[in-house]
Amino acid sequence: MPNFQWANFFRRRKLLHCKYKPDFEAVLKKALKTAQSRSARHLPGYQHIDLDAENISNAQLSNEPLPSPIRARARFLESGETSLSGHVNFLSEPYTGEVKASIRGLALKELNHFSNAYGDFDFKQGDFQLITELAVSTSRVDGYVKTLFRNVEILNWHAERAEGKSIHHLIWEGLVGAIVDIFKNHKKNQFAARIPISGDRDMIGIDKWPVIGSILRNAFVKALSPQYEESITSSDLLNN
Repeated sequence: MPNFQWANFFRRRKLLHCKYKPDFEAVLKKALKTAQSRSARHLPGYQHIDLDAENISNAQLSNEPLPSPIRARARFLESGETSLSGHVNFLSEPYTGEVKASIRGLALKELNHFSNAYGDFDFKQGDFQLITELAVSTSRVDGYVKTLFRNVEILNWHAERAEGKSIHHLIWEGLVGAIVDIFKNHKKNQFAARIPISGDRDMIGIDKWPVIGSILRNAFVKALSPQYEESITSSDLLNN
């Protein structure tokens, strides 16, 4: 992808209305390259990317703080249905906006390249969802990320012994599986966490205690919802 400033590119467009569909696939594949280097195997990234960004060139004529709606759909790995929507000000320096995005229905087996590389375990079954809402001003970022693991199975003792896995490895997988089992919501068969995000654009802060609290609430009080909270709005961004 050419190295140039998108804001200057958009300002040079003279049309009153346009749709621009940049090739983000190369960027996303490049972002995954670092993670792939930790694993010896190939890991595909996003596929079938469809991105719409409207009202770009005439955004400077609008009184709206976030004049350009964006929508995107893609598939993450083989099964993760990904969607993104929001509003952005491409002419702001730096860019400002509010977005919500999700990955749903991702088979956990497709993350085994990561789990093996970073945690020395793999998933036998289960699915993964990620839900996020973010508001970004010229100085701050506020929002949250929710991660949900459902119907997780990590250890299959007999099958893995037959494959020649070591006792040490099986004990480690059993420990990881036991932690997930203890801190999951048994009614929903779901291990989940909510991660609040807040801070300056150059130094985003994540407090571990609310994350731990959300794991405990999901397990013992009420299952974390996979739906958007609709808690991030334009007013949040404008007040920062």
